[in-house]
Amino acid sequence: MKGVLETEVIAGKGTRREDLLLGKALMMKKPYSIFLFAIIIFGVVIISAVCWHSVGEIHYLKAFFPNRFSVEEAYYASAVELIKVIIIAFPIITIIGISLYVLRHFNKEP
Repeated sequence: MKGVLETEVIAGKGTRREDLLLGKALMMKKPYSIFLFAIIIFGVVIISAVCWHSVGEIHYLKAFFPNRFSVEEAYYASAVELIKVIIIAFPIITIIGISLYVLRHFNKEP
């Protein structure tokens, strides 16, 4: 009988107490995973909103000032909006990258 228990422990099946401890550790990891996943979703929503606002701003200028807003000015306005989106999105993309990195290492099996 001892040989069977030793084989189970060596094979990674473990005992009931070890299974309970592993389950408790996994339950402690879950709130962090949910929180980080929420941060990622929130970041994507913010980036989408900023991009949508920039497109809307260019559309507004083109719609209400069609005579004074040439193609060249639209090009420069879109370049300014792109720079604005990059400045706003860079920290959010950094936070999303860090969250994905942490999620990857939290969800690894011991």
